[in-house]
Amino acid sequence: MTTDAFAPEPTPAQTREARVLIPQVPTRFDKVAGRRVPSVDLNPAARYGEFTELSVDGGIEELRSRFAVEARANDYILCVGDVVMVAAAISYACDAFGKARLLRWDKNRKTYDTMEVEL
Repeated sequence: MTTDAFAPEPTPAQTREARVLIPQVPTRFDKVAGRRVPSVDLNPAARYGEFTELSVDGGIEELRSRFAVEARANDYILCVGDVVMVAAAISYACDAFGKARLLRWDKNRKTYDTMEVEL
């Protein structure tokens, strides 16, 4: 194996594991708890990386600013929640990295499938 003595050391961001970026967690109001709770089980997506919510309050500006700080090319975008927020995250990924890596639910197999898109 040959190494290039002049090659820069990889940054932590380049060597870290992929994360699962969640544009918006879908929620419902739980009368017993008296608050909003997730309406879908996101746990099957955990096998692809640690969860990172991009928009806690549901605003597109929050998603944009958090995406700029948090996202890396090897992260996955979980396709759940508001379709506008998902579309915005995909657009930001394609602008920043030339592609977007997605996790899409397969209801028949009850698992997430990966796909990559380029716009």
